[in-house]
Amino acid sequence: MNSTVIVTQRGAERVRAGHLWIFRSDVRDATSALGGAVVRVFDERKRYVGQALYSDRSEISLRLLTLRDEQVDREWWRARLRDAAERRAGYIEGTNAYRLVYSEGDLLSSLIVDVYDDVLVLQTLSQGTEALKAMLVELLVEEFRPRAVIERNDVRVRELEGLELRTGLLYGDVPDELEIVQDGVRFLVSPLGGQKTGSFLDQRENRLAARGTARGRALDCFTFN
Repeated sequence: MNSTVIVTQRGAERVRAGHLWIFRSDVRDATSALGGAVVRVFDERKRYVGQALYSDRSEISLRLLTLRDEQVDREWWRARLRDAAERRAGYIEGTNAYRLVYSEGDLLSSLIVDVYDDVLVLQTLSQGTEALKAMLVELLVEEFRPRAVIERNDVRVRELEGLELRTGLLYGDVPDELEIVQDGVRFLVSPLGGQKTGSFLDQRENRLAARGTARGRALDCFTFN
């Protein structure tokens, strides 16, 4: 049985209204909870709120995973990863580089997974996802069969969780540079050394827009890749 955390009515109502975080100021009792654990959350009236990742360092004490009173185990995480992949199925034509898991957007708070061809880049940005990192890597390998899984945990927000900054290979092998394609345009990226997780994947639409107005050659003064 997971540990229990009691939160204020204000914190509980924010979650019930759709917010996925509960801040430290709204935690009433977390004495039985360990940092990084999945905990069951109740309000001060002993009504069930949901299950969340608990942090004993961050101002974001609780990151909601589910409103259901269900078992959050290995297969639960596997199902969430599959759901995230299915959501992107209609949007990835023409590219082999995209964000597979987008934290709260996929109800997987503090977890980022980016795809660069056959390489996955992982960010675990809270105590909770950091504690689950080994299992998450195993699931990513089982579900998506990548050549490599890299961690780009060099994001300063980890320091707010009391976590070290790290970059490295977690599975497989990867060259210094990879070629990705976005809508017919090829880019060389470096998942281990490039900015962000290797590239600015959110600029795909902007590049398409520029294609519609650019003619012939262009002078590139400032872009990273």
